[in-house]
Amino acid sequence: MKAEAAINQKDIETLQKSPLFHFSLTEKELFHSNFLAWILKKYCSKDLENIKSLFPESLFQNDRKWKILEVQREKDKNKDISITLKCGHLETKVYIENKIKSMPSKIQLMKYSADIIKENIEKNKNSSFIEDIRHGILLSITEPDFDLCFSPEEMNHFMNQYEDSKGRKIYAHLSTQNKFTWKRIDYKELRNILNNILKSSIISSNYERGIVEDYIGIILSLENLYNSFCFPKRKTSGPFVLSDKNKKTLTECRIMDLVDKYNYQYLSNIVIEKLKNEELRTIAIKPINTCFETNNMQSFIWENSNNDWDIQIGSSYSNKGKTGILDVKYRIPINTDNSFMYGIQLNGDQFRQFFEYKETSKNRQCLDKLLSVAKSIRGKKLWLAFEEKGKLCPEELIQIPEEPTINGRLNLPPFGNYNGSFFYRYKKIDQFSLDEIVQFILDYHSTAYENRKSIKNVIESL
Repeated sequence: MKAEAAINQKDIETLQKSPLFHFSLTEKELFHSNFLAWILKKYCSKDLENIKSLFPESLFQNDRKWKILEVQREKDKNKDISITLKCGHLETKVYIENKIKSMPSKIQLMKYSADIIKENIEKNKNSSFIEDIRHGILLSITEPDFDLCFSPEEMNHFMNQYEDSKGRKIYAHLSTQNKFTWKRIDYKELRNILNNILKSSIISSNYERGIVEDYIGIILSLENLYNSFCFPKRKTSGPFVLSDKNKKTLTECRIMDLVDKYNYQYLSNIVIEKLKNEELRTIAIKPINTCFETNNMQSFIWENSNNDWDIQIGSSYSNKGKTGILDVKYRIPINTDNSFMYGIQLNGDQFRQFFEYKETSKNRQCLDKLLSVAKSIRGKKLWLAFEEKGKLCPEELIQIPEEPTINGRLNLPPFGNYNGSFFYRYKKIDQFSLDEIVQFILDYHSTAYENRKSIKNVIESL
């Protein structure tokens, strides 16, 4: 196993010495959006020449000379930055979605696109042609792993079968009357834009020039750190879980949470694509709802045709545990309100098998019954066992001692437990690479799928 990348101390010193960086720690994404909005308002309102590369090229067709009429923050249904542009009698809006704190979300951008289109139709419901063309800019450190051009059919999922004043379905005329484009800008390009502004001498105040120069240094160092420790630019040969030393340094700079969010969502995306491309063809379950987002988790769900089980895969971040989380959950409905779940969870340096019943009460009788179910599933080596098939895990992983209980939580050996309803056992994975962990997940997914009927029978028998 190769060692992980070493932290560039020059980048750390740049951040630690910068007053502006310390100001940004209150809320990173808001800070960066507020800073950009200030630049646009104060120095770019009359002439877009220095920031032309920020905007979609289509805006400047026919040699149009746009001016900024208004810059708003968190308006238009909480868009990060809304910019109103004017050129003669023409007027348009450009939206900036800032993703320095999280990975770009296809679902979020599709929702925003649909919201803007609906608003546009409402404003122009009596017009046969909509002149106001909307544009979006995605500002992000990492490149999205999806196409930024959304089909009318994709966006229609978020339109709630919206109809215009003539009763026409929204997707029937989106492509001709409601143009919407997203352009991705990375922070390297943002640095180039800010350097162009400095070179143009429109900022005369030495104090404000110093602030912009400081900000350019901040985003350069952040970009370097992300590239060193975040996938896909980070090398995949080293351990997926960062060393304690690097964690401590990144935590002191307040970016360890961002690194975890990127990496666990990247891991989630890989697992989803692997299962979409391979497993689903052989186990005959159909995709539904391509994706949804809830509770800080982006997930992919499949269910079978009988609706008697389904799978949910997604990543999230635990503010309490200060770590990224990946869940692969198999749900077995018991009735319309309650379901048992079992599956795989990556939580920090732990690879867990878990069993869960979310609607449980906390009384002792209920806990005893759930404990009996968990012990029975483990005793039959269906789940919570880690011994079912030696070939599924390297010997090094199997022989790592289990530590099922943690101080301050219910003592329900041989399981770790949360809230009396989440039982788990785990192995340490701090020395394994991204590719190895993906393979562990796929292997255990096969076991979970193969044993689903037997697990359901145990649940129903107790």
